[in-house]
Amino acid sequence: MFPRLLDDIAADDDWAVTYTPITFAEGLTALDVGGVDGLAAVAKTERRLGRFKFPREQVISNWGQIFAPDGDAVRTFLNLRDLSIAATEADVYLESENGLRNLLDRLDVTASFGLYDSYRAAAQATQDGFADVALMSRFAGGALAEEYGLEPTAVIVAPVELHIAFSKRSRVADAFIADFDARLLALKTDQTSRFSREADALLAGEQPRSVSRTALIIAIALIAAFAVAVGFIWRFNAMRRRLEHMALTDPLTEAPNRRAFMDIAEREFRRRLRDDKPLSVAMIDADRFKSINDSYGHDVGDLVLIDIVETLRATLRGTDAYGRLGGEEFGVLMPATTRADASRVAEKLRLAFAERELSGRRGGMGRVRYTVSIGVAQAEATDRHFDETLKRADEAVYRAKALGRNRVEAG
Repeated sequence: MFPRLLDDIAADDDWAVTYTPITFAEGLTALDVGGVDGLAAVAKTERRLGRFKFPREQVISNWGQIFAPDGDAVRTFLNLRDLSIAATEADVYLESENGLRNLLDRLDVTASFGLYDSYRAAAQATQDGFADVALMSRFAGGALAEEYGLEPTAVIVAPVELHIAFSKRSRVADAFIADFDARLLALKTDQTSRFSREADALLAGEQPRSVSRTALIIAIALIAAFAVAVGFIWRFNAMRRRLEHMALTDPLTEAPNRRAFMDIAEREFRRRLRDDKPLSVAMIDADRFKSINDSYGHDVGDLVLIDIVETLRATLRGTDAYGRLGGEEFGVLMPATTRADASRVAEKLRLAFAERELSGRRGGMGRVRYTVSIGVAQAEATDRHFDETLKRADEAVYRAKALGRNRVEAG
């Protein structure tokens, strides 16, 4: 649409226009340095007004939209929690004040983003399973959805005006913008013009000038609704976080409980197939824990369990996850880690536990030391569920105990 519009205006006003294929991020950089005079389909934002020159007349209104293999699975922003989102570098629908990244931050929804150089690449990544959903403009997404097996969802963001942006270094920008504004206004007024017909087709039959007003009303309504709703959502999220914390946290040690650990493990188990990276798990079992309870009392046994979690927090890598699986059993998930590397991490943990001493933490309890037995296993190609990997780690723990405890065995 943009090249045809430019061609029509250039032909009427005796301009010569040449086109350079470029990614959007590269185009913004080229505008900054004067490498090109203009860039098509640029959203007009406060930040960009300081960098570029914009015509007064907008070409069309647009907004970002989430596209997914199953459109019904994503109905609200909250459904994006823990998903991988394919997006385009420097895209206003991702990076602007009301873009998806900032909206998810305000709503306390954690998601990861994979950045690509075009909407087509983002759609391809989603189809190939490298991302769960794609953030695209509604026009690009609508054109690409069927080709890549995607469906539009109800989640939209950042209504914007689309313009042709001009470089402040361009010697022809001011003259062309004056001609562009005059000519585009005339095309909008003429309902038989090619521009009007194309705008009607894109916007499902609405007239271009009424579309502008409608889009602005939608934008204002969305922003107002967001301002009112954000307070409620903030309070709702605070309550939800407290409930989630109670449901997913072991009350004694404040570690993730078995349910939380298994949720993370199953997600990483599926992701390893997509990323083609190894995944390992370690099972940790406190040695002779019943004797500790019998000799010192259950309150001291509780202190040992708390100390295990504190040691895990202090020793594990940032990419590892841990949880209390029940009793004196703990699990450690190690993404992108082979069994050999996981065994080295487990040995580091074993030594850290063996050096712990709880003396002085409770009056009259004396000096309490403890050890652990650790079993390690790596997910195999034949494993259909994470439980199968965890079972091998559990069997390795039993071997470690049978061989004398305070040791690491790999399954």
